[in-house]
Amino acid sequence: MSIEWVNQAVERMRDWARSRGIEVDIGEMRLLCDYASDYLEVTTLGDFAPETFERLLLDIYPRKVITPPESAGETIAAARALVDFLEEAGEVDAERAAAMRARLDEIEPEMPAALADTSRYGMAKSMFSAIDADSLEKGTNLTISLSDAAPAGRAGGASGASGAWAAADDHLEPDGDPAEASAGGLIAWLMGGPPEEEAERAITGWLERRGPAEAAAELLAAVTGAPAVVRGIAISIVDRLGVDAEEAVRARLDDPELRPHLIHWLSARDLPAPALTHEEVLWVSVDMLALALPGAMEDPENFAQNLAASGPPAHMIEEMWRVDHADVVEVLELLGRTLPDPSAAKAARKAAFKARSRGIG
Repeated sequence: MSIEWVNQAVERMRDWARSRGIEVDIGEMRLLCDYASDYLEVTTLGDFAPETFERLLLDIYPRKVITPPESAGETIAAARALVDFLEEAGEVDAERAAAMRARLDEIEPEMPAALADTSRYGMAKSMFSAIDADSLEKGTNLTISLSDAAPAGRAGGASGASGAWAAADDHLEPDGDPAEASAGGLIAWLMGGPPEEEAERAITGWLERRGPAEAAAELLAAVTGAPAVVRGIAISIVDRLGVDAEEAVRARLDDPELRPHLIHWLSARDLPAPALTHEEVLWVSVDMLALALPGAMEDPENFAQNLAASGPPAHMIEEMWRVDHADVVEVLELLGRTLPDPSAAKAARKAAFKARSRGIG
């Protein structure tokens, strides 16, 4: 999330650039700090290290930021400016600054290929960069990574959804082991927002107790008819499974709410998969935005920044009102409030009005 230390750092960067009469990309430098804070547990400027830039530029950027491969040079330049600032501001010593510059020299030739590698794309980036007007007209297989859907450790705030969904026997005893729970019990526990390391241990332990096909079958059965954020957690766990789960995945292709996600699962593993219809493309776009609703309510500023990097195009938003999805009105109203592009925000507000008039959501 965009927290106070980042805001203060950006102001210091602006003052630093002005005092030296140099032009730097403050927006890109801020994005580096934001993503380091969000995903790499960087809590102060002094936490930056050579490996921070490696993970940011070869993992986080390819996964999260919609930008052409040829823009890598601009990002590297901003990263170098950030290192200069860190050293001159006394946040890192000369030795660490030199190590960061050396690592950036190594990263620079690799970053364009990383940005172009669609297998690294995260959920929102992949969907919104892959769907254009032509693909909406034709229908297409989407390349979407669901590993980010409702990430473990960040599902708190959606616990009300789990309460309405999970059956009583799915809930754990206070001292229960989530790795020993049913699929529904594991998901309900994850909905409570446990610490990320604890959640990872539980998921790993749960999967170790089952074969891939059994795990997929249990998870997908547990979330039939569930809210989007609950479904997203199950799918994110299924996304860890290999081709041995194929039969169990195919068995759920007739579930309209799971089908678009499972088509991705199959195509991402080079297994035969049907094409998504025009209607399914629109539906899954709403469904994936619905996964972000709890986090967006908690931190609308961060959500708006993510939309600026990987938000849906206006032509898609204009059609979303037709989608028969329980969260479509809420999704469109949120887009109308937070999209940084005025024309796209206006399209979202109009679409929300149309969806309400139809009584959808």
